[in-house]
Amino acid sequence: MTTSATLVIDIGNTSTSLAVARGLKLSNIQRTPSADPAFKLRTTPMRAVIASVKPNVNKRWEKFLKAQGVSEILRVNHTVNLGVPVSYPKPETIGADRLPHACEAAADYGTPVVVCDFGTALTFDIIKKNEGYVGGIICPGLQLMFDYLV
Repeated sequence: MTTSATLVIDIGNTSTSLAVARGLKLSNIQRTPSADPAFKLRTTPMRAVIASVKPNVNKRWEKFLKAQGVSEILRVNHTVNLGVPVSYPKPETIGADRLPHACEAAADYGTPVVVCDFGTALTFDIIKKNEGYVGGIICPGLQLMFDYLV
């Protein structure tokens, strides 16, 4: 059975988070290894939005989604209008995960805002009032830093 909901997928370096979005509500939140698309949904949304930092698994995920009945797939990148301008000098190098985070932070808290993400890597992104996304930094994640300290 398909629905008008949207499947949102964040393919990270280590794991993939996914959920069903209906308006501003998320449900059926799951996590799976990024290299192995495997999840169960009670209903299959007709469309999906993917933000991926692992280009080598994108085709596998798209094939899996189409086999599940998803007919529309939008891949997030710097060319997609997310409601926050991008004035970073090399926008094609921005990780697809960082742009939705910037958009959400700007919508929830206004601008200027700094977004911090503590995943496999630590990222800090700056969103200014007029310029929008201007850049940020990326550094080793907490687990890697703990390993170095030991």
